[in-house]
Amino acid sequence: MKRPKLFYTPGMISLLVLPVLLYIYQPSIKEYTVLRFILPKDDSQLPSHSGYTYSVVRDVLKGKKIHTIYLGEHNDVNEKKLALFAREALKLKFYSDTTQVVGVYLSEESTYGNFVQLVNIMVRDKHKRYTLIGDYFYVFSEVPTEL
Repeated sequence: MKRPKLFYTPGMISLLVLPVLLYIYQPSIKEYTVLRFILPKDDSQLPSHSGYTYSVVRDVLKGKKIHTIYLGEHNDVNEKKLALFAREALKLKFYSDTTQVVGVYLSEESTYGNFVQLVNIMVRDKHKRYTLIGDYFYVFSEVPTEL
C-alpha cells in the first residue's frame, strides 16, 4: 500500500507567496543628490568687504523693499505661505525687479523641513541669488539681461 504524499502547508505557502510579495515590494534604488549652498562669512573675523560676507549682503539689502513671510508652528498654514513665497520669488525672477527682495523669517517653531522646502523651491525654479542670514532666508532678483 502506497502512502499519500504529505505537503508541508506553511512551506508551500512560503514557496508560492514569498516570490510574489518580493516582486511587489522590491526595494527601490534611491538616488542621493548633493546641494551646494554657500553661506556668507561672519564679518567679525575678516576685514570688511572681503568676499561674500554678512556686510556685503546687508549692503545689497539697503534701500530695497523687503516682502517678509513669517513661518510659524502651524504646518498647514506654512504650506500656503511657502506657496506664496514661491510665487513671489518667481515674480522677482521673471520681472527682474531689483528694487524688491522676498524674505522668509524662520521662527523657533520652524523645522528643518521648512528650510529644505525653501531650498527645494530655489532649485526647482532655478533661482540663482538667494542666501540665509541668521533666521532670514532672502531671495534676490536676477540681474536683467539685454534683449
